[in-house]
Amino acid sequence: MSFMSVSTSSVDTDGVKVGYRPSRPYEGFGGGSIPASVDIDLTGSGQAWLNLSIADAQSVLVNLPAVLAEHAAAHGDPEMAAALVMMARHLRSLNDAAVADVKAVA
Repeated sequence: MSFMSVSTSSVDTDGVKVGYRPSRPYEGFGGGSIPASVDIDLTGSGQAWLNLSIADAQSVLVNLPAVLAEHAAAHGDPEMAAALVMMARHLRSLNDAAVADVKAVA
């Protein structure tokens, strides 16, 4: 059995390349599939890269705006800090709602 490896939604900006890797068949012992994931290549750092599960990537997405808000506030940009705090709250709310939906279905 052969399969085509596909990668989509790749973004390369300022030394960071982010891409989506869809789930794919595992042809090794036992078969099954390899779950979808997110690749992060730190192209400005030689060979550094991350491969995150979808759940871990969602966790980074939910938490990153709050971290960036701290940075904006520390560097005297209160408008950006406020916008990022609002984004963080909205993402946290969406994430909490999605978790509740998943628990209700299970």
